[in-house]
Amino acid sequence: MYTIKDILRIEVAPALGCTEPAAVALCTAAAGSLLTDKQLESIELWLSPNIYKNAFAVAIPGTEGAVGIDLVAALGFFCGDPALKLEVLAPMNSESIQIAKSFTNRNKTKINLSRDKTGIYVKAKLRTAKQTAEAIVERTHDNLSSLRFNEKPVQHHPLLSGSSEDEHSISSLENFLKKQSLENLLTLVERLDDDDYEFIQKGIQYNVDLAEHGLTFGDGL
Repeated sequence: MYTIKDILRIEVAPALGCTEPAAVALCTAAAGSLLTDKQLESIELWLSPNIYKNAFAVAIPGTEGAVGIDLVAALGFFCGDPALKLEVLAPMNSESIQIAKSFTNRNKTKINLSRDKTGIYVKAKLRTAKQTAEAIVERTHDNLSSLRFNEKPVQHHPLLSGSSEDEHSISSLENFLKKQSLENLLTLVERLDDDDYEFIQKGIQYNVDLAEHGLTFGDGL
């Protein structure tokens, strides 16, 4: 039996901008954190159709409206902090944007469409002269399910903490919700406590603040 608190914990997380570009940046940031050689030579991405279409032309937060999967992938490597999950690009500044754009302009990023993948799926492979690193984000936008360094799996990494458990929790939750009647769902809502209300109110405030900023300054926050 799940509670509203369980559902909120599993399904909701703060994000800086649209979640699809954020997932791509998280993936490259996580892979990049494994590299000791930071002289990046190339990025290769594999994206599910869902991620590709939603990340293709959406504005990247903090870049004054810049778009592009290749650019957000480069930003993830050059300035992203994977520990921040979907707020991975919070450390970004004007210098890192220029570095990422310079890398992108050299056509060092290859993007593959993984037609066999459904829902959320991002795989990133980063290469330097002597090292490779891979990361996979799947099922949810901040679920890092796999890390590899020089073609070998990385086990027990802090960024992977709870990833298997989270994947199981998501699947179990989805199965649980599909079997519930409307009456049961309403009963769940009626059991909200003060912590739940505070969490939901914070989410509402985030969205209102973003909407007001967009109305005042235009899109591309």
